[in-house]
Amino acid sequence: MGYRVFSAGQYKIRQRGKKYYVYKIEKDSNGNVKETYIGPLDKIVEIALGVLGGVPLTQWTGRDLNPGPLGCKPSTLPG
Repeated sequence: MGYRVFSAGQYKIRQRGKKYYVYKIEKDSNGNVKETYIGPLDKIVEIALGVLGGVPLTQWTGRDLNPGPLGCKPSTLPG
Protein backbone atom coordinates (compact mmCIF):
# COMPACT_ATOMS: atom_id res chain seq x y z
CA MET A 1 0.00 0.00 0.00
CA GLY A 2 1.41 3.36 -0.99
CA TYR A 3 1.25 6.35 1.28
CA ARG A 4 0.61 9.87 0.09
CA VAL A 5 2.96 12.81 0.51
CA PHE A 6 1.82 16.41 0.03
CA SER A 7 4.27 19.30 -0.22
CA ALA A 8 3.38 22.95 0.23
CA GLY A 9 6.23 25.42 0.33
CA GLN A 10 8.52 24.57 3.22
CA TYR A 11 6.17 21.95 4.71
CA LYS A 12 5.47 18.33 3.85
CA ILE A 13 2.47 16.28 5.00
CA ARG A 14 2.84 12.50 5.05
CA GLN A 15 0.08 9.93 5.37
CA ARG A 16 0.75 6.93 7.60
CA GLY A 17 -2.26 4.65 7.79
CA LYS A 18 -5.26 6.87 8.46
CA LYS A 19 -3.27 9.72 10.06
CA TYR A 20 -1.30 12.62 8.62
CA TYR A 21 1.96 14.05 9.98
CA VAL A 22 3.65 17.40 9.27
CA TYR A 23 7.36 17.91 8.59
CA LYS A 24 9.31 21.12 7.96
CA ILE A 25 11.73 21.01 5.01
CA GLU A 26 15.01 22.89 5.39
CA LYS A 27 17.92 23.18 2.98
CA ASP A 28 21.43 24.18 3.97
CA SER A 29 23.86 26.17 1.83
CA ASN A 30 25.18 22.94 0.25
CA GLY A 31 21.69 21.91 -0.91
CA ASN A 32 21.29 19.10 1.62
CA VAL A 33 17.67 18.59 2.65
CA LYS A 34 16.67 18.09 6.29
CA GLU A 35 13.15 17.19 7.38
CA THR A 36 12.11 18.09 10.93
CA TYR A 37 9.03 16.42 12.43
CA ILE A 38 6.46 18.98 13.64
CA GLY A 39 3.52 16.84 14.80
CA PRO A 40 0.24 15.21 13.78
CA LEU A 41 -1.86 17.34 11.42
CA ASP A 42 -5.08 17.06 13.45
CA LYS A 43 -3.40 18.45 16.59
CA ILE A 44 -1.77 21.29 14.62
CA VAL A 45 -5.17 22.32 13.23
CA GLU A 46 -6.75 22.21 16.71
CA ILE A 47 -3.96 24.38 18.15
CA ALA A 48 -4.12 26.85 15.25
CA LEU A 49 -7.88 27.26 15.57
CA GLY A 50 -7.54 27.76 19.33
CA VAL A 51 -4.78 30.35 19.02
CA LEU A 52 -6.47 32.23 16.19
CA GLY A 53 -9.85 32.17 17.92
CA GLY A 54 -11.36 30.04 15.21
CA VAL A 55 -14.63 28.18 15.34
CA PRO A 56 -14.34 24.47 16.28
CA LEU A 57 -14.63 22.21 13.24
CA THR A 58 -17.98 20.83 14.45
CA GLN A 59 -19.56 24.23 13.74
CA TRP A 60 -18.39 24.50 10.12
CA THR A 61 -20.75 23.49 7.33
CA GLY A 62 -20.59 22.46 3.72
CA ARG A 63 -17.71 20.91 1.83
CA ASP A 64 -15.42 23.84 2.53
CA LEU A 65 -14.49 25.82 5.64
CA ASN A 66 -17.10 28.56 5.25
CA PRO A 67 -19.08 28.99 8.48
CA GLY A 68 -22.85 29.27 8.29
CA PRO A 69 -26.05 27.34 8.81
CA LEU A 70 -26.74 24.28 6.68
CA GLY A 71 -28.24 25.18 3.33
CA CYS A 72 -27.13 28.81 3.70
CA LYS A 73 -26.47 30.67 0.44
CA PRO A 74 -23.08 32.42 0.25
CA SER A 75 -24.76 35.81 -0.23
CA THR A 76 -26.56 35.48 3.14
CA LEU A 77 -23.44 34.78 5.19
CA PRO A 78 -22.26 37.57 7.51
CA GLY A 79 -19.17 39.50 6.45
